[in-house]
Amino acid sequence: MIGMVSFTLVERDAQLRGLVQQWRRARELAIDLEMEAHLHHYGVHLSLVQVSDGKCVWVVDMLAITDPSSLVALFEDARVVKVFHDVSFDFRVLEELLGCNPKNIFDTKVAALLAGRETISLGGLLEEEFGVVKQEKFQRVDWLERPLSRERLAYAAGDVEHLLRLKAVLVKELRSLGRLSWCEEECRYLERSSHKAEERTFDDVKGAKALSEQRRGVLRELYKEREKLARRLDKPVFFVISDKLLVALAKQSPRSARRWQSLKGVHPAVRRAANRFASAVCRAKPAPRMAVRRRRLSRRQRSSLDALLDRRDAIARRLGLEPHLVLSKEQAIAVVTNGGGPRAWQRSLLSLT
Repeated sequence: MIGMVSFTLVERDAQLRGLVQQWRRARELAIDLEMEAHLHHYGVHLSLVQVSDGKCVWVVDMLAITDPSSLVALFEDARVVKVFHDVSFDFRVLEELLGCNPKNIFDTKVAALLAGRETISLGGLLEEEFGVVKQEKFQRVDWLERPLSRERLAYAAGDVEHLLRLKAVLVKELRSLGRLSWCEEECRYLERSSHKAEERTFDDVKGAKALSEQRRGVLRELYKEREKLARRLDKPVFFVISDKLLVALAKQSPRSARRWQSLKGVHPAVRRAANRFASAVCRAKPAPRMAVRRRRLSRRQRSSLDALLDRRDAIARRLGLEPHLVLSKEQAIAVVTNGGGPRAWQRSLLSLT
């Protein structure tokens, strides 16, 4: 018992396979992930998977597991409800790293939002409902470090210890408000959606779009060299060269290795790779801006959009919800342009045909 959380650490494939057989007999499971995402290392890595059936808690060390296929099968088993809090990034990691798309999920963040809760963070909800206070000191730790202390593992286990109880509270609240079906539909929508993030490019660097075409070309080449070096060093890209400095270097375009060797404010490996960065500047070709085609709304469509958003805002105020939950602006535009966009519960609420 560490930090008031009792848990079992799972580090062997055979142990995991046996537990998955047990977990697949459960009606519902609480699930959480701990991962590293460009904070201490290059790229995104899955470190831990925490599981609770409401009685026991398990922490699966994903760095020790060589065959996660049984866990993937569990997540994709539609017979078992998987309770997450804020699936967005968790689903991205599962999809990108394990090729996994969980089925029959319940997102307690979505439930809290649709219940009109002001507090929607997991820590805040657990404290409000059960008096559980999470330790903030572990929020930015390196989850790829091994061995992990029992205290750190207990912190991870705490994220699922009370999650099924929280779900029960929110389900009762949503049912009393007549909104449980809304939450269920939103969760089904999340299951069907792809959560893969678009690969970041040099154009995503703040300030890139304001550069001339030639300077954009330099930025593109420096961006590529930074990516290669960060991957080799296993460091986040901002450890190598910050975005702000990268744009400044694109403007200055230092073409000699000597200037790169004397550069300040960068990882020492940049100075050691001075020739590569100088060559990147010299070979750069202009990078034209991508033309962005925006669909212009007709006067009638603009009028319909304004009326729809006004109706949305009035309904949101009456229900005590954020307007974007009732209908996002993107959904509203879809409605006035081609009739698509909203889910069934939104269409019913807004009296859309």
